[in-house]
Amino acid sequence: MAMAFCSACGTNLPDGARFCPACGAAVATAAAPPAGPSAVPPDPVPVTPSPVATPSTMHAAAAASGGPVPPAQGSRAGGLILPLMLAVGIAVIILMVWSQRGDERQRAAEESGESAKAVGSAGGGEAEKEGSGASGSRTTASSLDSAFRSDPDGASARYPGPVTVTGTIASMVMPGATPAISLEGRTPLNFVVANFPSNYRDRLASLAKGDSVTLSCDSVKALAGTTLLQGCTLEG
Repeated sequence: MAMAFCSACGTNLPDGARFCPACGAAVATAAAPPAGPSAVPPDPVPVTPSPVATPSTMHAAAAASGGPVPPAQGSRAGGLILPLMLAVGIAVIILMVWSQRGDERQRAAEESGESAKAVGSAGGGEAEKEGSGASGSRTTASSLDSAFRSDPDGASARYPGPVTVTGTIASMVMPGATPAISLEGRTPLNFVVANFPSNYRDRLASLAKGDSVTLSCDSVKALAGTTLLQGCTLEG
């Protein structure tokens, strides 16, 4: 047992003394510890954290239980990319095919137009051949005047011999040694002069301005910008 001493004079105190035998000072008593077993704090209970559900743990749990395995997020994204790529590829192919068909239609239209032109040219040539007979080429005074106005040499080669001309009288009969009349040319102010034999004077006298006539002439030429018909006779 531990020894006690007086707090005033330091004298050794006997056991159970309440006052110091030397100086009479009261002995301070220490508070007795509480009876019973000492209170010892309990050991902390370890806390186990709950597992976080992840795609891998979900797949593992589903596989262990035999249930359906949920699709992984990455797999779902990959599954969307493939159809999208297929759709884009199909759209590109459709656009390419449509463009090629458009080019083919355009080429077909151009070829059709060229064929139509060729047929029209052939038809025009056949019509011109049909218009040419024993009496020569057939044309109008306005067309004849335009041809000799734009290309005299070419027109002379085109109308080398007899020609039948239809036109409208632009002025009255001009009497003289060689009777003649004027027909409306490429414009109402341009004239085609037709010369007749002398015995046609009386017959031409019955004609008037504005009458439509058809002439058979031996030749045609251009002189000083005027188209001349020579050796003409009236038809009909």
